Amino acid sequence: MPEGHTIHRLAKDLNADLVGRSTNARSPQGRFADGASLLNGSTFSKAEAWGKHLFCSWSGGELLHVHLGLIGKFRPTPLEADPGDTIRLRLEGAEHAWHLTGPQTCAIVTPED
Repeated sequence: MPEGHTIHRLAKDLNADLVGRSTNARSPQGRFADGASLLNGSTFSKAEAWGKHLFCSWSGGELLHVHLGLIGKFRPTPLEADPGDTIRLRLEGAEHAWHLTGPQTCAIVTPED
């Protein structure tokens, strides 16, 4: 399981690559299709780490909660890389795509939450 410092570094890397950019979001696996559709086309505002939890926010007020759990990975990959059918969430920025696989939690946090 990734420790907190790993999540903090991930937040820093996501911020460096995506902040202020419109992101394309999709769920090749299909398990996060509704959430990805809410994020698609929005401008990435920031990523923040809280312990082992990652929170990503977008300009429209959307908030993504990710907990990698035991087997989850959130990695940059070339834009032209085929996402395959194991990718829960693919975020496309200007220079990289970010692939999320095997997370314990991948959810949109609503104001009610």
